[in-house]
Amino acid sequence: MRFNVQGMEHGARGGRGARYAGLQWYAYAGSPARVLKAERAVVDELGGGCQMPIGAHATVSGDTIALTSVVIAPDGSRVARAAAEGPRSGADAVGRMVARQLLAAGADDILARIRATDHTSGSRT
Repeated sequence: MRFNVQGMEHGARGGRGARYAGLQWYAYAGSPARVLKAERAVVDELGGGCQMPIGAHATVSGDTIALTSVVIAPDGSRVARAAAEGPRSGADAVGRMVARQLLAAGADDILARIRATDHTSGSRT
């Protein structure tokens, strides 16, 4: 099964961003607990929650876990992508590594703008 980051980006730009905001995409292939651990590590490391436009998808093949993740500005104007793989036993570390890559790719700015907007509008995340 392939994870289509382009599809998520298209959804945000196509005006359906709210449907995709904060979703984690799960496709269990092998070890559900490891997959979930890697995906959650990305969201946790970024300080995200269910209201943040963070997508994460992991798959397990043999002893390897592969993780792809994306952070998209709600209006689709900015996208940060990252991917990594590592040993299945290190799912949490792979997730944290991808989160750091996302931050280096601009996710910190995207998320900071969302938090600032939510704070000034009185919304809670």
